Amino acid sequence: MADTDSIKETKDFCLDVPFRQEPFFVKGSVSLDWGMQNRLARIFNPKSGHTLMLAIDHGYFQGPTSGLERVDVNIVPLAPYADALMLTRGILRTSIPSSYGKGVVLRASGGPSVLRELSNEQLAMDIEDALRLNAAAMAVQVFIGGEFETQSIYNLTRLVDAGNRYGMPILGVTAVGKNMTRDARYFRLATRMAAELGAEVFVLDAGWFNRQDWSRELGDWQADPAAFPHGLGELAQQVHQPGQMLRQDAPVEAGLLLAGEGVAHAP
Repeated sequence: MADTDSIKETKDFCLDVPFRQEPFFVKGSVSLDWGMQNRLARIFNPKSGHTLMLAIDHGYFQGPTSGLERVDVNIVPLAPYADALMLTRGILRTSIPSSYGKGVVLRASGGPSVLRELSNEQLAMDIEDALRLNAAAMAVQVFIGGEFETQSIYNLTRLVDAGNRYGMPILGVTAVGKNMTRDARYFRLATRMAAELGAEVFVLDAGWFNRQDWSRELGDWQADPAAFPHGLGELAQQVHQPGQMLRQDAPVEAGLLLAGEGVAHAP
């Protein structure tokens, strides 16, 4: 039965209690809509503002990658220790339990294999499928300085438009080849371009550490002192000026990622 305004004694609007308004904890996301913030909150830890993301999407261009041959055996046991997973929709559907309750970031670009020019990527999935899979974000590779740089930027902007329509955060992932410049100036350029074009999060792929010897340096969490003489903290502060977020890809085989404001405190 509907209430009536005449029954004043039953109404308590707690006028003596200020309305609770908490700023969203992820840097650069205060103005985002509720749905976008909710998805980011599934990726970033609300208490720390950081995220530990396990990236296992390498098979989309490398094929059966060492250590990722059986995701159900080698990766699923690790999933509870990460804040989010970054993977392809194929692996999500076939190997990740539907009871997994943390953030899922879906790889949305692809095309060439390691046998061809990697920068020639196209969008490889529709946002409706990402929504169907309850994804928290979608990731697209951007090849700044690469042969198909313009195509990769076009992929990013098309995905950003779709993400804005449906409240889906978009991650721009920088691609760094063996012969590409990978210093602070390059990453400032790449991150600023992605932010200007609408990406909510930018991923620093494994190009920030000393990579002369992959077998020795995988697992070394130290920034290359030649490329980043002041560490990643200075770069993160500069990148955060437009209000964007920054992640760094840690050099470990399975693609363990460190994300969010924590990069600003990296050595």
